[in-house]
Amino acid sequence: MYKIITILFVLVFTNTMFSQNVGIGTTTPAEKLHVAGNIYTSGELKPNGVAGQANQVLTSNGNGTMQWAAATATGNSNIGGFGPWGDCSVQNITDLYPVTASDGMNGDNFGFIADISGDYAIVASEGDDYDPNESTGAGSVVFFKRNTSSGIWEEQVKFYDTTPSNGEAFGYSVSISGDYAIVGTYKDDTLSYTDNGSATIFKRNSATGLWAYHSKIYNPILSSYSSFGWSVSIDGDYAIVGSKNETINGVIAAGSACIFKRNTATDVWQLQQKIIHPDYEAGDDFGYSVSINGEYAIVGAPSDDIGAIDNGSASVYKRNASNIWVVLTTLYNGATNYDKFGFKVDISATSLTAIVGAIYDDINGITDCGSVSIFKSITPTTWNLLTTLSNPNATSNNSYGISVGISDDYAVIGDNTDGTNKGKAQIYKRVGNAFVLLEEFVNPYAPNSISYFSQSFAFDPVTKRFVVTAPAMNGQGMAFFGKIK
Repeated sequence: MYKIITILFVLVFTNTMFSQNVGIGTTTPAEKLHVAGNIYTSGELKPNGVAGQANQVLTSNGNGTMQWAAATATGNSNIGGFGPWGDCSVQNITDLYPVTASDGMNGDNFGFIADISGDYAIVASEGDDYDPNESTGAGSVVFFKRNTSSGIWEEQVKFYDTTPSNGEAFGYSVSISGDYAIVGTYKDDTLSYTDNGSATIFKRNSATGLWAYHSKIYNPILSSYSSFGWSVSIDGDYAIVGSKNETINGVIAAGSACIFKRNTATDVWQLQQKIIHPDYEAGDDFGYSVSINGEYAIVGAPSDDIGAIDNGSASVYKRNASNIWVVLTTLYNGATNYDKFGFKVDISATSLTAIVGAIYDDINGITDCGSVSIFKSITPTTWNLLTTLSNPNATSNNSYGISVGISDDYAVIGDNTDGTNKGKAQIYKRVGNAFVLLEEFVNPYAPNSISYFSQSFAFDPVTKRFVVTAPAMNGQGMAFFGKIK
């Protein structure tokens, strides 16, 4: 009699319990099984009892069911990406494609800096040896092309300086735009002038898609240690090159920036104008960072004593109807010593916004954690501060703003020392005049390794593709290509 009653109780209890929603970590389950928290399993997921095969991904059928399927790609995007950028932990970016130098060696610093334009990108190894017995640390650059069928970024061609020499750091700065690219070599000894510097132009054959050496450009005033090529930027038929250590009218290391224009008839890049700080002083480092876009340019002077010692500044220029570049305003971020505002800059001509990194800014009492400021033009000479961004979890001696980029809709920011030289990248989306954090991510292959992830973070606003680098990865360096969804 007792056995019969016990069996009936178990049947009734079991039927009642499992006919309702069950919650773990919640008292209000919304599904048959609702888990509030992480799920750990030592086995695998089997939708409808089916186990997945190697390299398959779990996909939705759109009707509440799931199945395992092969990862596929289209000409426009690798669907879902693969690896960490294709999983559920990163919602707003995809297309993870890592690249290394095919002949990489320890100390090359592959990914020291990089840039991207459409289906092409350039990645520099400023520590690469041309020949270990001849030109140690000469530097090199590699061009990559995106395979539009597979979506994979493939190494296309590698270049050294035409006259490589020890430690000249070919590839210390790079920029690419359409069919042209520019590479800075700030330690190049030009006509026996030590570290005068140079910049090399490369041109892509529009028919074959192959890149070739085009020409070299120099500071029109040759002098030792001017560091021409410390920074470069190219856009369309214009290029700008910074010489942060140039002596101006006897003022040592005041710095300058030279703007070149391509003669469309002869295909020769000609000096259009040399610009200097409107109120230059010794050691300003004007030209430490540069950016040019359309008829606008911005030049950083992170050691400018504007309101404080080495507080830093960034000057905005515009090309007028007479093709003269005139200064519109000089931006800075208050009066604090050693902020280094202007360490990195970028400007967007279409949205009339500028972004400036101050990697040693003190935020909320935290020393040298860094900040990034975004400005917008209200009138030609008035650029108002829209926002100042920082890492909410910053610690002392971060490098927030080591790399920056701005477009109509997005801002990208790198901090290569976040988490004790591990690095972190952030993407902000513009909503009106506000910038909202869209995605924050770390090295997808080695999040806890010292790789200086995001030392360079470049973004193409047309395709929404980006390249972010980790020059210390595995001792040689690595770059990662991705796309904002």
